[in-house]
Amino acid sequence: MLQPLIDFIASRGRLPEAEELDILPEIRSQLGRVGRAFALIRRFTGEDQWSRIREERSQDVLVYLALSKFGGRPRQSQLDPAIRLDVRAFFSTYSRACDLADKLLFSAGR
Repeated sequence: MLQPLIDFIASRGRLPEAEELDILPEIRSQLGRVGRAFALIRRFTGEDQWSRIREERSQDVLVYLALSKFGGRPRQSQLDPAIRLDVRAFFSTYSRACDLADKLLFSAGR
């Protein structure tokens, strides 16, 4: 039952929203909150790999936003919904994510 959740988090580096994973209602009915299910997963698989995955995925989003500056960075409303959710999960706001992406871009140019 938890494998789809594990696969999603391994892919996105964050917990899914309701519309992103069909099995969430079943997980919630069995375990309560999705965060509780993920706590169980971390307890049995270890915390380190999940922290590493989250960091890698957040860096992927920053690189995407940094590179998009060259072609004209899209407005938040123009982002793919999954990326918009990634931004919210990793950086809280789009403007903060863009600021960090700009810093990443300029640090690469030095």
